[in-house]
Amino acid sequence: MSGDGMVNEEELRSLLMIPRVKLWMSELGVNVEDSAHLFELLDDGEGNVSREDFVRGISKLKGEARAQDLVPVVKDCRRILQLCRSMQQSFDEIATKLDHQR
Repeated sequence: MSGDGMVNEEELRSLLMIPRVKLWMSELGVNVEDSAHLFELLDDGEGNVSREDFVRGISKLKGEARAQDLVPVVKDCRRILQLCRSMQQSFDEIATKLDHQR
């Protein structure tokens, strides 16, 4: 809406008030009742969503409710994997320091 090719949470909320957008989302089977939750599902943590990521994210959410329920699970798994990798790196650094001290 601002012309920058990105959608932030406020812009998404405004978009979802447009009857044509509501109809389009409804036809795709995407629940738009909670715009904050929908934005959270689409956002990768940057606070805005590119046009391409928006379309890709909506296409993942379309259809059955189960698909919409799985998206947050996948996002959580990615976050957990990222944290595990970070912990592994920290452990490796600690082990290296301990090896050098011996």
